[in-house]
Amino acid sequence: MKIRKEILSQINELESGIIPFFVWFIKSDSGFITGVNEKRWTGVESDDSVKMKRKFRKLYRKACKKYGISSGGAPSPRFKSRLVKKYLLELLEPEK
Repeated sequence: MKIRKEILSQINELESGIIPFFVWFIKSDSGFITGVNEKRWTGVESDDSVKMKRKFRKLYRKACKKYGISSGGAPSPRFKSRLVKKYLLELLEPEK
C-alpha cells in the first residue's frame, strides 16, 4: 500500500508540474537523506525550470495558507518540500 501511495504521489507531482520529491534529495545506502540534490535541474530546459519553480512556489503558498503557516522568512528546502508533499498527499486522499 505504501508503494502505491508513493507512486500516486509521484504522478500527482508530475501532473502538478513540479519535479517529484524523490529527485530532490540524496539518500545514503541506509535510506537517510544526506542533502539536497543540486543536479535535480539538469536535463530541464531553463524555460521549463522557471515554470516548475513557479508552480512549486504556488503550491508552497497554498500549503502555508491551508496549514496556517507564515510563508515569509527563509525556511529550508527540506521543510518546503515536506510541506508541499503533505499538501499534495492530502489532495490525493478522498475526504472521509
